Amino acid sequence: MFDWTGIDELDADATADALARSRVRVLEAQAEQLLLAAQWADLRAPEFVDECLATLPGEERVVPSGADGCPQIDEFAGAELAALLGRTTQSGEQLLADAVNLRHRHPQLWADIRCGRVPVWLAAKVARRCAAVGLTLEQARWVDTQTTQYLPTLPVNRFLKLVNAKIAEADPEAAAARAEAERLKTFVQSGVTDEHGMRTLVARADAGEVMYVVAVIDRIAVVLAEQGDTDPVDVRRAKGLRILANPERALALLLGASLEHADDEPEPQPDDLAGVHDVEGRRPWDYRLRVDDLTEQPLDEAIDGLDEELGGQLRELTAGAVGGDAAADAGRPGGLSEEDRALLRSVLDALGSSDASRFDPVLTLHVHLSEAALHRAAGLTDAGPRIARVEEIGPVVLESLRRWLGDATAHRIVVKPVLDHVTVVPVDRYEIPRPMRELVEVRDPFEVFPYGTLPSRRCDKDHPQPYDRGPRDGRPPPGQTSMENLGPLSRKHHRLKTHGGWRLHHPEPGVYWWRLPHGHWIRVDDSGTHQHGRDPVMDLRLGIAVIPPSLVG
Repeated sequence: MFDWTGIDELDADATADALARSRVRVLEAQAEQLLLAAQWADLRAPEFVDECLATLPGEERVVPSGADGCPQIDEFAGAELAALLGRTTQSGEQLLADAVNLRHRHPQLWADIRCGRVPVWLAAKVARRCAAVGLTLEQARWVDTQTTQYLPTLPVNRFLKLVNAKIAEADPEAAAARAEAERLKTFVQSGVTDEHGMRTLVARADAGEVMYVVAVIDRIAVVLAEQGDTDPVDVRRAKGLRILANPERALALLLGASLEHADDEPEPQPDDLAGVHDVEGRRPWDYRLRVDDLTEQPLDEAIDGLDEELGGQLRELTAGAVGGDAAADAGRPGGLSEEDRALLRSVLDALGSSDASRFDPVLTLHVHLSEAALHRAAGLTDAGPRIARVEEIGPVVLESLRRWLGDATAHRIVVKPVLDHVTVVPVDRYEIPRPMRELVEVRDPFEVFPYGTLPSRRCDKDHPQPYDRGPRDGRPPPGQTSMENLGPLSRKHHRLKTHGGWRLHHPEPGVYWWRLPHGHWIRVDDSGTHQHGRDPVMDLRLGIAVIPPSLVG
């Protein structure tokens, strides 16, 4: 263990020397872990592990340990490595891949790591980028020779740009294909919820499509300000996303605002939008909104739900301007005629009299509140926590939860009763009743594997004590499916328990003792994962034959 005594007595020169030594120790520790991971990969190669050859469904298989040029390996090797290092299974598998890729495909980087000259995390980035684009063994080694010499001398960003350039140079045709594939790659993804209950929405699409969506969102932000919303512009934009989630509400808001300005000069914009523009310098109000802009899918579906005659007449107006320069649009000087204005008002009346909530999405929130938090929320006391836990989101302050549930647009809220564990009794079958499944998911929010991260609602419900189906011509022993004999596991970790040599001891609900194939014990409970190390007493208590580690394959 590092000796902390005397640090506060160091002068500036001594502190500088100690910092330099600490950097060397970090590099050496990272290198040691990587070298051990490479050794672990060697020991889990097929020639050392006969059981890698699967004969039954679900058994472990032989899989590539890395990219082109790397040997095959036991599929379950990464899980035990991860548990020993206090990592998730995915992280352990990535460490194994980094080790074998660097050793077999990047010999110069590997040599520098062994000498403690380069940080492992940066070398791993190079190996991952070469593997991700599918470089062959020869191409990866060429990139290694062209770049490794610059790693100690260049800033990280400049070095990685050099690596990217050499990757493209190694296979120009593939680089062009990747560029085209990236151009076609579109997505909308939500990020991880932060400690304040906020989540980031990330979208990648054609530039024109993004400009159009941003223009509509900015237009909604302007309309909200005109209607008296005093929130900052970015907050109003976020509200615009929520409004766009309901086509009928968005249509009514935009048509109503456009109708009011149909014959006016371009309306003055709020001061907080004065500096807002996209990357091409256009401001939100430069995208003049027309009726045909507003009747494209999916907003078109909202109009289809209206009276057929009104919907048809509205589409006939697509040549006329609702906002912007009316004279330049369809030759209608002076804006909309009185007849068109009356028609649009009738459309707005139809929208206003309909139930827009039918377009609201249906969401299910699993909210966990303590009794003290409920009393505080009800105003019965000022003491107690102000936090609720929302599954798939995390901790949320009660004020945010109240705001979500009290949203003026959220008309349909269904509160489901809390399950009482006393009423859920063991059953004499393998299949799990829904109430019992729900209670297991509440008791164990995440899988009960060491350092597990998968939410239990997406897990298998495993019987820690394997289910005994009994003789073919008889009935299985009763009561095997119960709260006391269930725990959530991902499908992969379920297979590890069944076929990978892992042992699970489940002495009480919510407590899981895992014995790794090579003898270490790990405890998982409601407070997390706890390393226990080797325990011969527990081995003997459970009737496990103790085999010297040197004899374990």
